[in-house]
Formats: sequence, C-alpha cells, structure tokens
Amino acid sequence: MRRGSQHGIDERKRLGAFYTRSDVAEALAEWAIRTPEETVLDSSFGGCSFIAAASGILQKLGSAAPMRQVSGVDIDPQAVQFARQLEGFQCAETNFMTADFFTVTPDHLRGERFSVILGNPPYTRHHGLTGDQVLAARMALDREDRRLPKTSAYWAYFVVHSLAFLARDGRLALILPSALITSSYGRNVRDILKAVFREVRIFIFRERLFSDAESESVVVLASDFDHANEYAEVSSGDGVEALREFAQHPGQGASINLASDGSQWKRALLPSDATRVLARLETQSLVKKLDELATIRIGVVTGSNRFFVLTPEEAKEARISGRHFVPTITSGTQIRWLSLTSVAWRRLKSSGRKSLLLVPPAGRVAGVVRSYLRSPMGKAAKAASHCTRRKVWFRFTELRRPAAFLTYISEWAPRLMLNPKRVLCTNAVHRVWWRGKVEEEAGLSIALGVLTSATGLSAEIVGRSYGGGALKLELGEARRLLIPVPKIPRGRLQDAAKNICRLMGDGKWRDARELADGVVLREGLGLSEAEVRALRNAQDALRRLRLGVRPGKAREGGEAGRGEVFDRVGAEVVRA
Repeated sequence: MRRGSQHGIDERKRLGAFYTRSDVAEALAEWAIRTPEETVLDSSFGGCSFIAAASGILQKLGSAAPMRQVSGVDIDPQAVQFARQLEGFQCAETNFMTADFFTVTPDHLRGERFSVILGNPPYTRHHGLTGDQVLAARMALDREDRRLPKTSAYWAYFVVHSLAFLARDGRLALILPSALITSSYGRNVRDILKAVFREVRIFIFRERLFSDAESESVVVLASDFDHANEYAEVSSGDGVEALREFAQHPGQGASINLASDGSQWKRALLPSDATRVLARLETQSLVKKLDELATIRIGVVTGSNRFFVLTPEEAKEARISGRHFVPTITSGTQIRWLSLTSVAWRRLKSSGRKSLLLVPPAGRVAGVVRSYLRSPMGKAAKAASHCTRRKVWFRFTELRRPAAFLTYISEWAPRLMLNPKRVLCTNAVHRVWWRGKVEEEAGLSIALGVLTSATGLSAEIVGRSYGGGALKLELGEARRLLIPVPKIPRGRLQDAAKNICRLMGDGKWRDARELADGVVLREGLGLSEAEVRALRNAQDALRRLRLGVRPGKAREGGEAGRGEVFDRVGAEVVRA
C-alpha cells in the first residue's frame, strides 16, 4: 500500500526512497510479528506499506488497537500525510515522527525498545550523500560504538542504527540492496549482524523489486537479537511466493559463514549447471590462476595525475621536450585491444586523452621543466599527500614497464592487453609480467582466455562491487582469476584475435566474448555449447546483480557507453 506514486521519480531518488509493494511488506510482517503484544518500528516508513502490513498482522493476531503498537520515522513530511489515511492513526499519531532517523533515539519514541523492526531503508549510495547526512549517520553510530567504512551507502547506516531500537530476542526484517553481499562495506554490515543475531536468513530476489532503483534487492530476516551466530541461510527466487516459502520454511537454503568474503556468497547463487562446469575447470591443467602465469603490481602512483600526466596538446603548450615524457595508459577504458600495437597507440594518442607521463631528468632540472614544476599547478601537486612522502617530490622510484596490462576497474569484465610498445600505466591499471618466457602468440592466447565467460565468471566471483556497481579487482583478487590457456593453432589464433580486436574497439563486448568462448572454451577445452552457455548465463546473472541491470537489459556498450563514468570511479581509487 505504498503511495509513493505521489512523489516524482527524481524526488524519490534524492531521498533514496523506493516504495515497497504491499504483498512484499505483508510477507515480511507475517514472518516477523508473532504475538498480538509485539511492538514494531519502521525507520523510514515513507508510503506506509510496512506500517499497514504490521497493523494488519497485529489485528489478525488479536490486538485491539494495533496502530498504537506501531511507530515510524521518516525525514519526508509527506510520509505522515500517507499515514493519516490509515485506520487507527488518530489514536497513535504521537508514534510517528518527521525527523532524520540518525537524530532519533529510543527515548524519542516509546522510551523502550521494539519487538520488531521492519522496513526498506534508503538506497542512496555514498556518492549521493551530503556531508551533513554522513556526519549525522556517523555520529549516531559513534554513540553506539559501531563503525562502518566511509564508502558505505545510506542503507548500511540505517541497518546498524536500527539495532539501538531493538529489544533483546527481537526480530529484524528488511529489504536491502544487493550490495549487502557484493560490496566491501556489505561485509562490515554482515559482521555486525553475525555478532548480534542468533539466526540470520537472506533471500535474494532474481527479479527487480523496484523498477526505479539502481540495484537488485535482498531480504534479511534476523531473529533472537543480542545473541551471536556464525552462519546465514541463503537462497534466491522469483516473486513474493518464493519469499514466503523461504520465510516460513527454514533450512532449505545454503549455509554460508557471515564473515566469509563475497566470493562464497556469490558461489552459493550459481545454478547447479554452472557450479559443475566451474568446479571441473578449476581442476584442469589447461586452466590456470593468473598468479601461476604472471606477477602483478599496481601501476605508477604519481600523486597527482592532473599534473604529471599530460595530453599531447598540453605537452606542446608547455613546450616540454618529448624526451621528458614516457607514454602511459591512464585508464582501464583504454584497454580496448588484445595488444597495444603501434596503430592502437596512435589511436589512443590522437583521442586527446592524457597519455604522457612527465619524468624530469636526473640531476639538476632547468628550463621549461623547472618552470612547469614551479607553476601554481606544480605547487599544488608538491603538497599532495603522496608527493610529500618522496625524497624529491617529483621523482618516481619505480617505472618498470610491464609485459601486459590488466583492468583494475571495469563495468563489463576484466581485460588483458599485451604491451609490445612497452608503455607505462598509472595505478588505475594493473601491471603484469610473465613468470617465464612467453612468446607473443602465447601472450595473445592468454589475453583471449581472459575475455571468455570462464574468466568473466571467475572475476564476478572473486571481485567486488565498487562505486556505482563497477567491478573492482584488487591485486589479491586479480591473482585468483581463472584463465583458460589451451593450445590454439596459430592461424586460428591470429584470425580470432583480429576479429576480436575489431569487436573490442567497437565496444561490442558480448560479441567479443562469444567469439573468445568459441575458440578457447569450445575448440580449445572441448566444452559443450550447453556448458559454455551455463558459464555465460552465470556471469551475466552476477553482473546484473552487481550493476542492478534487469535480465534482457544488459548494457551492450559496456565501457564504450560509460567510459567517462568508470574513469571517474577509477580516479577515486587511492592506493599508496
């Protein structure tokens, strides 16, 4: 009964408000409310679906005045107007507050803790939060001696602050975004749930619950508050009936340690056919972890890419000689081929992107380079945190040029590009060196393998969601990537590489993957079409979970369509 349609979509997104269907709210209330005396809180009651559902369940259980047992907080003044339409509201009006939840304590409401907490907290990502919102949320958690990373979305703060309102042995039933299981800060939330609930159960919707939200949804059912537990029961399904079945019949899902990393959670969601194929690949001699094939390090940390990395036009305007620059890749979106050939490098340079790293000469610096270092932008770079830690602020200690590049942040899937031009890269990209002697054809075969559904699925499992759903591979995660490396006949390899490079250059990642799957998985490893399809479908499903894209609506363009977005995400990653 959420009446959120009175709000415009833009206003609802500003508030992080995605109103819950009445049947979903009723399913959660049915599970959570068990006696007619219990009290209920919704910390962001919005369009009142949970308020109405809780009142209805209490009435069914025999409560004479159910609305008096239900309370709500919402920062949106219109929420109380929705609540006024509910039967029994007049006798319970003082139970409902228009306020920032993080300024509220139990004393502001009933003065005692609640039996049940229901709700659907705001989904706003940390990029969309104001400084005041973050400050209020973090101050509330500080008072309760709890902590979350600064990158946490709004919903995470709501979950943790809600615990201050829950009575011992109480129950919590919330709808949350899939970031609970795909993000780094989601693990912090799971750790807190583990420490305070005896039973935690998580249901993952395979369908989009909110048409306007940018994320898939999960339901958390937690009971016996103020007791600890190690494991959660996890399942997934389509629709409210599947949710009801899960809620009312425990013990049918997979058991996962709440403290485990996201890879175990994502493995539990894989269909059985994909699980079988992946398990077989993990034992094959022609499938290697990247760590077996290569060493990997982050790119050069400049401390100020804006100052040290120039476009060809900027270098020309500064009148700095070409001998003071090193050709440099500055973004994963520039990894658009299997090999950085001379033609590919010319295309990158002519695109106007930053591609020249300033490396001042050894010894005394004079002339235009000295003038550039002493410019206002140079003075700002000199004060940057990483630059202040250097013995000489503008001298880099490590400029080794890699054999290949691997994407660090990507939307679609990881990509590996050979580096015959021996250019450098900033820390927006990983550097790769082969462990043994690897001829060009062998390197090309590895790059082709990275494009397959096998490696794509592996990346979705070991990687993490970051900033708007980007796929982030830290060094330890990248080392765990599974890469199929069968022997591919030279002519077939060169022909496939040529066609795949063309598709990659056009941003046609699906077509490139399909061709790589055919050459590497079907022909090279002998997988059946059904087995390849199982891997491909599983990769796409986890990618949708990460990005919040509905089935059939996957963005074909990948980085070609959203390169600027993911460049900004990559630029926000600070690694020393």
